[in-house]
Amino acid sequence: MSSVVPNPPNSRSRGNSTLSDSSDRQPRNSTSAAAISATAAAPTPTPTPSVSVSRTVPIPCQIRVDRCRRLPEFGPTLLFFSGGSAIRELSRVLKSYTHNSVHLITPFDSGGSSAEIRRTFDMLSVGDLRNRLLALSDESALGNPEVTALFSYRLDKERAEVARAQLKELLSGRHPLASAVSMPMRSILLSHLRWFASRMPSDFDLRGASVGNLIITGCFLEHDNDIVTAIYLIWTLLGAKGSVRPLT
Repeated sequence: MSSVVPNPPNSRSRGNSTLSDSSDRQPRNSTSAAAISATAAAPTPTPTPSVSVSRTVPIPCQIRVDRCRRLPEFGPTLLFFSGGSAIRELSRVLKSYTHNSVHLITPFDSGGSSAEIRRTFDMLSVGDLRNRLLALSDESALGNPEVTALFSYRLDKERAEVARAQLKELLSGRHPLASAVSMPMRSILLSHLRWFASRMPSDFDLRGASVGNLIITGCFLEHDNDIVTAIYLIWTLLGAKGSVRPLT
């Protein structure tokens, strides 16, 4: 009896010869290996160089300061929120370097003639507005220093009868501060002051009253109780070098 020897695994009989299956000997991860090889062969991106530029600037920059001093009309725009006397001295210096400052004033002054005006005419306080307008007024030879002096004047602080006599003299134009203002500026200012005097109650306390406050009040009354218009007119008369607006 003859015996049959089975073919070994992974082999095929072709005639009397035995061939091994070459496909079974190929690696199964040939595709992954090719991808890894291609990735390794890719060029490495060149890093972008960084550039840093620095500059040392002195503060204040003297070049810019000199430029603003020569041409304050083109100075920087600055915004201030404050009361009238808070930055008065700063404003007087600031106007020499820029005419583009904006001042939003809180009109809540409750002392002096401002309180009396608020009580009598039911209007916001004008004392702080007057303070800032005066600080920004044109004090140069081209300005109106006589108008500034008139606005800064206060009536007698102790005696009511003296204060009323001083107001009467101002209204007539005979007071030295009034007569020093040239025409037609004097006529405009006295017109506003007369509007106030014609509506002033008999018990109004004039002691220590600022003439500037009285003029602004008269301007306010003359223009239908419009404080914005009144401020604009006074701003023009004083030649103020900056914008002043009330916060209401």
